[in-house]
Amino acid sequence: MKIGATVSGGDVITFTAQWEKVTPTTYTVIYDGNGAEGTMESATAGADTPLTPAENAFTREGYTFTGWVVTSALSGAEVKIGATVS
Repeated sequence: MKIGATVSGGDVITFTAQWEKVTPTTYTVIYDGNGAEGTMESATAGADTPLTPAENAFTREGYTFTGWVVTSALSGAEVKIGATVS
């Protein structure tokens, strides 16, 4: 039924909301050290702009940093050092 349509009396009419998902225009990028020492500032990235992750500032004794693994929208995608994410 369209907005403004006329209906006959006596019937039960239920209006059900329709929703359209809004795609964010920006994302917050959080760097998780996964058990490492140190901190890194979060960043904001545009939804349509390729993102090159920041250089790693975390340290973890006995381990070598090999890259980032993306979670959330790109769940489980591995990002190699120096790579760009779209």
